[in-house]
Amino acid sequence: MRIPRNVPPRRGYALLMCLLVIAVTSSMVLTLFNMLSLQKAETSARAKLLLADSLADAAVEHALAKLIAQRDYEGSETIALDKSRIYRLQVARDDKQGLLFVTGEAVVQGAAGEQPTQRSLSRTFTLEQLDKRRAAVGLR
Repeated sequence: MRIPRNVPPRRGYALLMCLLVIAVTSSMVLTLFNMLSLQKAETSARAKLLLADSLADAAVEHALAKLIAQRDYEGSETIALDKSRIYRLQVARDDKQGLLFVTGEAVVQGAAGEQPTQRSLSRTFTLEQLDKRRAAVGLR
């Protein structure tokens, strides 16, 4: 014989709990995916910026190497390492004040549709500083 209960049966309670766990887990996975994609984009942008800074510095050093090899060098030159990485060096002189103005510019192109990253670096040298560098490598 059955004893009647006053408590109604809990039909679907386990299914409801499973759906709740799936919803919370899905939300956590989507948040993690979003966070990782943002982190990847930031890392990529930082890498392009670091590369552009390095290329601008390399352009200045390239210009200094040209000045060490040829003291009266003046002008500009553009060097394309590949389609996505280009740097430009420029040397201007002020012989009255004995100054050299060296500028390095770099452009790093990202993926299609992205804006290129551009950096510029300028340095001013005196002719005496140039002569010291030339003497350090054995040139006069």
